[in-house]
Amino acid sequence: MWDLWKGNRTIAGFNIGDLARRAPERIGDYLGEAPRLLAAGRIRPGVTRTLPLAEAAKAHHLLESGTGRGKILLSLT
Repeated sequence: MWDLWKGNRTIAGFNIGDLARRAPERIGDYLGEAPRLLAAGRIRPGVTRTLPLAEAAKAHHLLESGTGRGKILLSLT
């Protein structure tokens, strides 16, 4: 924490679960807007690894063990 404070840096996050609890009416708007932004190329999902659907168990293991980084996409093709 000292290095962050000393370097005038911040860590920020977004908890959609908390937003859903506090303002559930806003979630629908966000869920509708996200696919439009993705299709327009304005946001990127940050997929770091793609695995075939047959390896779903491996994907879960990577996430549960903390050894997977970023987002893991399960491919249907």
